Amino acid sequence: MIGACRQRSPSTKTPDSPASFCDLVRKPNTYNSGAVRVQGILIGYHETALYDGTCDPNVKYIRTDFDGSSRRKLVDGVNRLGGTGFQRGNFWANVVLVARLEKIPDADCTKTSVESGMPGRSYVNFCYRLIVSDVSQVSAAPANVEWPK
Repeated sequence: MIGACRQRSPSTKTPDSPASFCDLVRKPNTYNSGAVRVQGILIGYHETALYDGTCDPNVKYIRTDFDGSSRRKLVDGVNRLGGTGFQRGNFWANVVLVARLEKIPDADCTKTSVESGMPGRSYVNFCYRLIVSDVSQVSAAPANVEWPK
């Protein structure tokens, strides 16, 4: 058998383990337009995003768009956390999502924020978005993850 001769490359990631926010940001072409399981910190309420302030100084958010049933699973999962999944009026939870990654054209994401018209406030200008089809895990965000500045 030819397959028996193949050696597995050393990796800490198993085929069933989800990709991280950093995986998506560092290698978007690997995931673009394909289905992916991804783990990360979800923030927001009306407009939600995965958040990580440590991977790339220019990309701290990936927009997340939920259909009705996946949004319901998210809300139910956050409710089960008894308050720890909601902070400062926003979802703040560690999630595993099943989604399709889409890269937003570079011309649309060259500025990482857009002025909102209110002093000191701006909107995030996303470079990627996840079209979420399922929420497979919701847990409390780790205590060592800092709130965005």
